[in-house]
Amino acid sequence: MRRFPVSVLCLGAFLALTAGPLHAAEEDGQVWLAQQSFLNLDQKLVLFTDLQLRLTDDAERAGQAIARGALG
Repeated sequence: MRRFPVSVLCLGAFLALTAGPLHAAEEDGQVWLAQQSFLNLDQKLVLFTDLQLRLTDDAERAGQAIARGALG
């Protein structure tokens, strides 16, 4: 088993932890809104709904919407 000097291990750890882009990406404030509902249709049947909206561009633009429903 080969042993590495501590300085080589420290240099490798430093490079691994600091690797990445030099400049940070622009900030973009985002908001996720969610709404869930449950409706009893009868004693054995329930309607489930799930609506989600993602606002991007500092929460000024609708970026993504998801609508799901199920019967159970």
